[in-house]
Amino acid sequence: MANGRSGPNTDEAAGQMAQLRPKFSDSMFSVNSLDSNKLKIDLFGRVGKVFKVDRADYGSFNSYAPAVKQAIAAIKSQAGGAQTIAMIEKSLGLDKLGVSLETVVDAMGDPGGDADDKLDAALRKQTGEAAEVKPSATQPEIHFDELGIYAFHNDPV
Repeated sequence: MANGRSGPNTDEAAGQMAQLRPKFSDSMFSVNSLDSNKLKIDLFGRVGKVFKVDRADYGSFNSYAPAVKQAIAAIKSQAGGAQTIAMIEKSLGLDKLGVSLETVVDAMGDPGGDADDKLDAALRKQTGEAAEVKPSATQPEIHFDELGIYAFHNDPV
């Protein structure tokens, strides 16, 4: 299949995921579990959805982000594209966060980069979480690997 999913258990797994979605959604949007990382992942998905780019079709955020950037560039190149992008930013609530669509997409493609730090700070401010403390030389850093999975490293990647 195009998204890399195959095998006899695919339908069974999809059925199980469908049953879990309401529970996951409830916990994700519950006031008691407001978390900036959950909000960031949700935001990444909503941005892709606006541009009809499905995260499931990509192996990692590093490959997903350029696809979203390409969709944004296509809209910007059209007449009235800047206004369309501004409306999309507003519909996603980015104006209230104080970040641009470009910042969000840059954060997708460069976890731990400047754009990611800016987005994290905005989301932490929104959720009331304490500011993130950068790891010292003795603390492990958290990074995405090439599959988009978080990993701990003592040395920067």
